[in-house]
Amino acid sequence: AERVITDATTWATDLADREMEAWLLFAGSRLDARRQDLYRARDRARDAIKLYSHLDNNVRCAEIHNHLAAIEIQDGNPNAALEHVNQAMELGQSEGPEEGQKLIPPGVLGQAEHIRFAGGTAREQLDLLPLLGNLKLRVLGMEP
Repeated sequence: AERVITDATTWATDLADREMEAWLLFAGSRLDARRQDLYRARDRARDAIKLYSHLDNNVRCAEIHNHLAAIEIQDGNPNAALEHVNQAMELGQSEGPEEGQKLIPPGVLGQAEHIRFAGGTAREQLDLLPLLGNLKLRVLGMEP
């Protein structure tokens, strides 16, 4: 799989396709994390964030911050994981249809809350329960 990613990255670089380069870095980071190469996984994820930031793709940056948070949990760093989750929640926000309403894509929110549960204290977990109930209703298209 690594050779395919390397070849595809070379091809994307030759074409100056930054979106593809960023996606390949993220895919490579996920592969590295599965192989327990956490240093390389972090490095690739950070590079992907830089590219997606230049492309103004905040939702993808949020997804990668959640991925970095999962890496930090895997490496035993819950505080660093929560920092990444907070960044993901901030980057993933967009304006809702009503004034002052903030929306976060369900994938970003769900992964962030999963990581918060994994790395948070019992008190923090209880504080998140109302949010999760509202998420379920919003996914179903209902008002909380």
